[in-house]
Amino acid sequence: MQALTQSLKYRQWVAALAQNGTTLHHLEERFTYRKPNGEVLFALIEAQATSAEGNPLLPLLLLRGRFVMAVVELVLTTSGERFLVLVAQHRLATGGLFYSHPAGMADSEADLKKVVVKEVWEETGLSITPDQVAPLALGPYYTSDGILDEAGEFFLVSLPITPEALEDLQGRRTGAPDEPEFIHLHIVTPAQALGLIRNVAGHLCTYLYLEHRRA
Repeated sequence: MQALTQSLKYRQWVAALAQNGTTLHHLEERFTYRKPNGEVLFALIEAQATSAEGNPLLPLLLLRGRFVMAVVELVLTTSGERFLVLVAQHRLATGGLFYSHPAGMADSEADLKKVVVKEVWEETGLSITPDQVAPLALGPYYTSDGILDEAGEFFLVSLPITPEALEDLQGRRTGAPDEPEFIHLHIVTPAQALGLIRNVAGHLCTYLYLEHRRA
């Protein structure tokens, strides 16, 4: 069973505090949820801390850590037309079907490109290498800094594909074998992706991709 203080996400959080001149005076671990392998998934922390200016900070933090999200771009070998791979699955937030780019938490891996490789394989079945993963922007970007330390890093994976292979991907069922993931793939144009995605991180990732392509 991994102790909270041994987890990568806790150590990264403490390092960020120090980098920004924040002093941590006291900490209480209110609740910690762990993965089946014992690794810390998230934790609710109550802390007494002061900023570099000596002002007290709000005391509650939901420690979640870093996540990655990657636009998987498929470029047709015949025409050069570009498509994006979205993963679709039902989420407990509403029970409804959500579309997004492949994504996942960097729970114990500091090399984010390796996390992208793992998530792309688990969620799409596409095998890539770290050198095929390119950053879309200089992160991290925080999702809700009032109570969450969760922050995203966004990447691009661009792959050539034949029309036959593209058709084979459409609707493919995927998901990590050791997790309750029931995913199917949706191959769309960038414009269609904007209409389907309903989460902020997914929209940001798409806009960063479109800006990258316009540059």
